[in-house]
Amino acid sequence: MIDPRLAASSLIEEVSFIFGLLKAKGRKRFERVLLLCAGLLLAGAMLASAPKRKLGVLQARLLSVQAIAQSADSFEQARLQFDAAAAVLPGPESKDHFLTDAIVETLRSSGLTSESIQPPEESVEAGLRYQKITVSLQAGFAQLLPWLARVEAHRPYLHISSLDVVKGAGVGTYSVSAGISTIIPLQALAHGD
Repeated sequence: MIDPRLAASSLIEEVSFIFGLLKAKGRKRFERVLLLCAGLLLAGAMLASAPKRKLGVLQARLLSVQAIAQSADSFEQARLQFDAAAAVLPGPESKDHFLTDAIVETLRSSGLTSESIQPPEESVEAGLRYQKITVSLQAGFAQLLPWLARVEAHRPYLHISSLDVVKGAGVGTYSVSAGISTIIPLQALAHGD
């Protein structure tokens, strides 16, 4: 192992020798060599720093590409969710009779008859039409539960937004008032591929 004190003293001796030589011979004699050495040192420093600058640029570009890839993943996920939602909603052309027809269809397939079906209540918000119909009927639980399941499973989308069940006049019958709603887009939902 090299002794640091010995190395420092050797370096000091070398530097002293070079300065002594410059004083003795004159600066003019070594001017070209000194300029050449300074130029070589500068060129070496520039060559050594170029990969570091390039690495910095590449790292910045990599971070940018990673952010774009993450945004693309988020966009693709949102697009898939949008497509899934659009697939279960009725089309805008269905706005007049869809909800009424869908409720009558689910009642028929469950063997039920409605005492009354109110006209749809509508509201429009953020490009969507919200419709709700209140249905009144008499049924036993054995008929009511399959009908409620049919309504919730219906595609395009139906939703039971309210349900009131009261004991009816007959044995095992109940008076039911169900609020059934749907969402209908004002325009066709489609994404651009």
